[in-house]
Amino acid sequence: MSQRRQEARRAERERRRQQRREQRMGQRQVSAVPAGAGVGAAARPRAAGRVGRRRLPWIIAGVAAGVVLAVGAAFVVRAQMEPLPGQKFPTNGNAHVLPGEAHGAYFSNPPTSGWHYDSVPAPSSEAYTEPLPPEALPHFMEHGGVWVLYRPDASDTIKQQLKAIVDKYLARKKPVALAPYPPAGYPLPEHPINVIAWQYLLGLDSVDQKKIEDFIERHACRYTPEGTGAGNGCPRGVVRGQTAPPVDAGEGGFKVPVPTVAPQTPAAAGPATPAAVGPTPPAATATPAR
Repeated sequence: MSQRRQEARRAERERRRQQRREQRMGQRQVSAVPAGAGVGAAARPRAAGRVGRRRLPWIIAGVAAGVVLAVGAAFVVRAQMEPLPGQKFPTNGNAHVLPGEAHGAYFSNPPTSGWHYDSVPAPSSEAYTEPLPPEALPHFMEHGGVWVLYRPDASDTIKQQLKAIVDKYLARKKPVALAPYPPAGYPLPEHPINVIAWQYLLGLDSVDQKKIEDFIERHACRYTPEGTGAGNGCPRGVVRGQTAPPVDAGEGGFKVPVPTVAPQTPAAAGPATPAAVGPTPPAATATPAR
């Protein structure tokens, strides 16, 4: 056999051995991969996508809730830092007086604290059809109440607008009451509409719903040393100086005429209509309603 044929046979045998080696290497690589690995590898991205899509609404809801909480907290902090609406007056104290009993001058007209009758008015937008005297007002404010007052000569439109505002807060169990003020013969306040809480007065020349509602929101149940006695739902507050002695505003204050009897202001459980009181000279005193 010629040398050329021998070399050709050796080359063919080497080529076949190389093919067999490559086949064996391929089989070992296939056996090293777990069964179904190809299917799982392809399925994993799809499964991850489904999980991500399921989580997305929860992530969005969580972010939205965080934003709402942050905005709410910022609003509360801002409200607490902002000054209370209305003009603040010094306190005249918390003294009770009997009908016909003389007392000192108030710091404001209508009064925002000071001498008052011992009857507790009730939250209402309808019970007070007759003008209330100054002494009928402070006790309600001791129970966290807010008065919305208008001059007796106010138009029906003004009365209806104020009644709508008060009724809105009465429906929410807020301690708010609407009444004409003052009786005939008493000095008129500077403004025809007055919204008052303990030591604060908001005087308006026309119905400003936003300002009135802001005043009610901020002042209702703010000062409550006597708690829920008026059936207003306010918690009893711990207020320093709640038994402060009376303070006379002096010559520059609001000095009222001395009434003869206490008005029959509706108490928490009674819808009686208060009677008008005029600035006539003192007569025999009557026992205040309790």
